[in-house]
Amino acid sequence: MPEVIQVQNVYKQYDTIGTLRIRTILQDAVRAIRNTSSVRKSSDPDAHYVLNDISFGLEEGKSLGLVGHNGSGKTTLLRILAGVSLPTKGRVRVVGKVAPLLALGAGFHQELSGYENLFLNCTLMGLSRQQSLQRIDQIIDFADIGEYIKVPIKRYSSGMLARLGFSAAIHMEPEVILLDEVLAVGDYNFSVKASNAIQEFVGRGTLVFVSHDLNSVKRLCERALWIDHGHVLADGPASNIVADYLEVQQQKLQAGGTPTTVRITDDSLNTEANKVIRDSRLDIVHVTTHNKAGDPQTKFEFGDDIIIRCHLRLSEPIPDMRVTIGLTDIATQTFITACDNQQLAPIGDKTGDLILEGYFPAMKIRPRGLGVRISLSNPILMKPLGSWNDIVQRILIVGPKRDVEHHYFEPQGDLVYTPNVKMLRKSIEDI
Repeated sequence: MPEVIQVQNVYKQYDTIGTLRIRTILQDAVRAIRNTSSVRKSSDPDAHYVLNDISFGLEEGKSLGLVGHNGSGKTTLLRILAGVSLPTKGRVRVVGKVAPLLALGAGFHQELSGYENLFLNCTLMGLSRQQSLQRIDQIIDFADIGEYIKVPIKRYSSGMLARLGFSAAIHMEPEVILLDEVLAVGDYNFSVKASNAIQEFVGRGTLVFVSHDLNSVKRLCERALWIDHGHVLADGPASNIVADYLEVQQQKLQAGGTPTTVRITDDSLNTEANKVIRDSRLDIVHVTTHNKAGDPQTKFEFGDDIIIRCHLRLSEPIPDMRVTIGLTDIATQTFITACDNQQLAPIGDKTGDLILEGYFPAMKIRPRGLGVRISLSNPILMKPLGSWNDIVQRILIVGPKRDVEHHYFEPQGDLVYTPNVKMLRKSIEDI
C-alpha cells in the first residue's frame, strides 16, 4: 500500500514569550523556500523545540494514534499534517482529501447558522447545489441537534459544535481524518455513534488520532506513536505502546509519595471501607446509599432504584477531576456497573462541598451483598487523586434466587455502563 502520509525529519520551533515575534504563514513559507528556517543551535536560550526530528510514514487505510503527556507535541504535529502550521525544518506530505478536526467549530463562521455553515462548506468542497442539499440532510440527521441547526453557531454549546463538526467531516467523504480529542466532547450516545463511524471509516480511509483516552486509542488504532517532549520514544502496535506508556506513568506516580489511607468504620452508615487520599486538596467526607425518594436505605428489592451519594470537600480547585461511582460485588471486589461525571459541567472548578449522586435505576442484580467504590483521578495527567472502597457488605439485594425472565448483572473486570445509569450534581440545600 502506498504511504499517504510522509513525515521526514520534522522540527517545529517556537520563540519564548520574551522574544515572541508574529510571523505570517506566507513569511514562514518564504523562509522555508529560501532554506533559512534551519533550527537554531541548542545553545540558543530563546529556542523552544515542540517537535524534534520526527519521522514516520502511514499507509493508505491505516490508523495511527498519538499518545503522550500534555505539551509533548501531539497537537502541533496534527496541525502540521493539516497544513494549519508549517514545520520549521523537514518535509511533510499528505495525499488525498483531508478532514481535520482540531478544534470545536474550526472552519465555521460564528455569525452563520449551522445550516448556512454546512452549505458554505459543501460549496467550498466543490459540490453542486443538489449534492450539497443531499449531503446536508445526512449531516443534520447524524448530528441530531434538532431546530438548533437554524441558530447561529455562536449560540451552540461545545457538545453541539462537536456533533456538527464531526458529522460534517465524516460525511464529506474524506480520505484522511485528523482527530484531536473530538470524541471526548458530546453526550454518551453521540460518542458511541462517532466511535462507530470512525471504526467504519478505518479501512477505507486513513486516520490519525490524538487522545488521552487510551482505551479509544487501542480500539480505533492499529499503531501508535509515543511522543515525549517533541521526540518519538516508541512506534509500534497500539496495544503495546499504550501498555508501555501506562507502565511508565504508574512508575512516576509510585515515586511521588505515599497516599494517606484511613479505615472507615461507621455503624450509622452501615459500612466499613478504606479511604485513600492522594491529593491534600480534597477529602471524601462520607458516602451513603438511598432509595428513589432520597431516603437512606441499604436493603433493596430486585429491580429497585439505587442512589449512591458521595460528599466531597475541596480546599482548592482541582481542574479536570474525574469522579467514578460504582457498585461492586463484595465477594470479588469487582465492578458490576458504574457512572462518572464526563457528561456534567466541570466539577472541580470551585472550593467547598460537592455532592455527587450515582443514579442506578431498576437494578436487576442477582440477590447478594454489594459494596460501593468511588474513584477520583485526573485522566489528563494520568494521576489518581483518591478512592473509597467498601470492604464489607453495605447493600443487600433481596428477591427470588432464580427467574429465567430476569437478567442478572454479573461482576465485570472493567466498567460496565448499564442503560440509564447517570451521575447527578446536588447542592447541600438539596439534601
